[in-house]
Amino acid sequence: MWRVTWLVGGIILGSLLTLGAQRYHVIHTKDGLKMVAKRSSTLTDTYVDVREWGVVEWSKHPDLVWTLTQNDRKDVLGAHSLENDMQGVWQMFDAERK
Repeated sequence: MWRVTWLVGGIILGSLLTLGAQRYHVIHTKDGLKMVAKRSSTLTDTYVDVREWGVVEWSKHPDLVWTLTQNDRKDVLGAHSLENDMQGVWQMFDAERK
């Protein structure tokens, strides 16, 4: 009987974790982990490490940017200097020319 109890408990735990992954972004910043509610229920960008992100990386995740701005978490977006961001933009243009 205890095996059935563990099975049902595992199913419930897995369901709750999947539901949480669909509803929240877990963002790893230089200040630690932040949780922000998602715009739509998907599994994309559930865990994101933004410690080294520049303009190029942020441009690939528009839903995450929208969610952060709507939830007044713009402090997560401004984590890098302008110089690092401009280097990323130039690298993107160089990659497109090749």
